[in-house]
Amino acid sequence: MKDESFGSCFQNIRKSKDITQDQVAQYVHRKKMTISLIENNKNEPPSGDLLKKMIESLSLTDEKEISKLYLLASKKRKTLPVDIEEYFFSNDEIYNSIVRAMKQNKNNKDWENIFK
Repeated sequence: MKDESFGSCFQNIRKSKDITQDQVAQYVHRKKMTISLIENNKNEPPSGDLLKKMIESLSLTDEKEISKLYLLASKKRKTLPVDIEEYFFSNDEIYNSIVRAMKQNKNNKDWENIFK
């Protein structure tokens, strides 16, 4: 996922499901050009309701694919993925755990142990 963008990932999934840009555009009430610009990384990945609707337009059932799209969009915008945002902000202990880990300079191995 290192070099993959939201646009290319979205486009690959869309094409694999034989869904056109026109169909996505109609579903999200935007112009086809908007979808094209997003897929070709000319526009930032969407956020909020537009992101949710674009992902819904693909009728995905694989949670990994859905999460991947949210994560790619969020990484580009440098925001918390919307699919975990509500949980994160409603759970102070998650926030506090991350702050403690940052202060202790935890690495990926440490996090793997924390979330086992």
